[in-house]
Formats: sequence, structure tokens, C-alpha cells
Amino acid sequence: MGAPAVVGNAILIERSPDDKFVPFKGFMTLNRLEELDGYEYVPAINVEAFTLDDDGLGGWLDIPAGQAVIAVKSGSHDGFYVPIFDQQLIAY
Repeated sequence: MGAPAVVGNAILIERSPDDKFVPFKGFMTLNRLEELDGYEYVPAINVEAFTLDDDGLGGWLDIPAGQAVIAVKSGSHDGFYVPIFDQQLIAY
């Protein structure tokens, strides 16, 4: 079993030669996929589920095993956001 995707406020991204934990800044909601244009994005790995519930108590949606999702670098380059489109994470 691999490392968890989120530890504290960090998210695991796939980087060659070693995967790396980077600051997780939260989610960003997209109205159109084209809003990703111009962002640097990378695969976030080992994400098993997510919820849009603010308290995290319900509404969990599973992510298929082995499926990476998109993480985008924040404008200040001090972390990564995970975009949401149509109330779903975006497959990498």
C-alpha cells in the first residue's frame, strides 16, 4: 500500500525520480475546463476519496484505485490546489 495522498496540509504528487509531498492549498471550483489553460498541473496520486462537505463528515466520493487526479500550482508557487469540475475531481 502506498503513502496516503494527504498528510496534514500536504498532498502527494508524482515527480520523477521520487514522489513528493507539497503544500495542499485546498480545492478550486471550475465553471469550464478551459479555466485550467495557463496553469502548470501535475498528477496527485493515492487519492482514494474526497468530499465537498465542509466538515468532512459525509458525501464522500470514491476515486478508482490507481487513478491520479490533477493538481495545479498556486499563483504564488507555495502549494497546489485540486480543481473540481461538475462536482468531481479531474482525472490526470
